[in-house]
Amino acid sequence: MGARSKRRDRSKAKPVWVAMSPQFEAKLHPELARRVKLVMQDLFDRGWDPFIPEVYGREGTGYRSVADQAEILKKTPGRTSVKFSFHNVTDEEGNPQSMAVHITDRNLGKHPT
Repeated sequence: MGARSKRRDRSKAKPVWVAMSPQFEAKLHPELARRVKLVMQDLFDRGWDPFIPEVYGREGTGYRSVADQAEILKKTPGRTSVKFSFHNVTDEEGNPQSMAVHITDRNLGKHPT
């Protein structure tokens, strides 16, 4: 039996991810935020239990500063080799506009690979 056979009864279930905090959502590019909601709903409707995991003690896996990225490079060698990613995107004024999030299933793990 696969991981999907262990899922809870979804007849009364509501997606938990909808409670993305306003602070988290504000750090995403507006179009990404819109699409993430659609993807999360689609995954939920298909029987998955999607969520955006907390990684490295921070809320969600959306925006991270270039300094945060450098810290990740230093603390977890081999996990990533990039100094700049779509997680580090900002607008012209320097406001966070992440163009990346990690989405996983609660039953499959908490850390993106």
